[in-house]
Amino acid sequence: MNQVLYQKYRPKDFNEVYGQDHVTSILEKTIESGNFSHAYLFEGPRGTGKTSIARIVANKLGCAPEDIIEIDAASHRKVEHARTLRESVRNLPFHSEKKVYIIDEVHMLTTEAFNTLLKTIEEPPSHTIFILATTEPHKIPETIRSRCEIFQFKRPNILTLKKMVEDIAQKEGMELEAGVSDVVSFLGDGSFRDTQTVLQKLIAFFRAKGESTISLNEAGRFLRVPSTQLIHSLISALAKGDAGEAIEHIQRAKEEEFDAQLFMKLLIQSLRRILQLRFSPSFGEKVKREQGEESYVFFNTLARERNMLRASLLQKLLENQRLFQLAQDPYIPLELAILDFFDKKEGVESK
Repeated sequence: MNQVLYQKYRPKDFNEVYGQDHVTSILEKTIESGNFSHAYLFEGPRGTGKTSIARIVANKLGCAPEDIIEIDAASHRKVEHARTLRESVRNLPFHSEKKVYIIDEVHMLTTEAFNTLLKTIEEPPSHTIFILATTEPHKIPETIRSRCEIFQFKRPNILTLKKMVEDIAQKEGMELEAGVSDVVSFLGDGSFRDTQTVLQKLIAFFRAKGESTISLNEAGRFLRVPSTQLIHSLISALAKGDAGEAIEHIQRAKEEEFDAQLFMKLLIQSLRRILQLRFSPSFGEKVKREQGEESYVFFNTLARERNMLRASLLQKLLENQRLFQLAQDPYIPLELAILDFFDKKEGVESK
């Protein structure tokens, strides 16, 4: 891999974009009809394809590379930068009918810079189109928002990320054991770019060993991801109210040097699924699709039983996530959440 994956597989056309059909379908029809806007605002989490789709729009409009101007607002946020941009907009395109300005992380502009650009964004020259991208739409002044056509980008779900992981692995000549794409997609945390970065680490690791098959167990150890079996064992101990056994499973995770934050995230995800199934069995099909039949059976069995798994435990785990950066031992926040849960004696004596 001479290129990083997220650059190598950056979509070049709308049909190569994963998980943003609600955006690409409208943009494609708009461009075909010729009724495109003078200013767009792309809102959504990082790594969801905002700048990639902005580039596709510019290319579809027939812009030559030198007529596509990308600006990082984080490093060009001051009013003098906005003034320079305002002057640049007046210049005609070099080789195209249109000139497209893509301003990434536009929320980083100062209030003065926004005010300087306001009139330009409202009424740009006929040859100019603005595409603004942001991960923090609440920081965009309403005066700017009201002058843009707004598209909201969604975090991709696990199934979308898995499809992308499996497609890229195949193109790279790598075979994935069952479950590997699930792990990679989980670690990607709703970002196409982060998911591709995780996959790249795995491919590089296995290629360095001369292997073309990425095994689940070895991938898990390399990425420091606790096994499903260990997570389920801890949940079983919590369900029956055995604090001692629960702490033993945490100690095992610590000794095997699994990532403590990943351990807690997987535990939170699993507990959430159990509670969802307990109160809404219709979640069953979603759990089967995203986490497999085996995990569904385990979760559903606990959801139907009378046991110690409560929403209060899930809430305590969520609260303790903020303690990771304060803890000398990364497993302390997880231990504290569980010990506090048992200390409250919700139907069972502390052990």
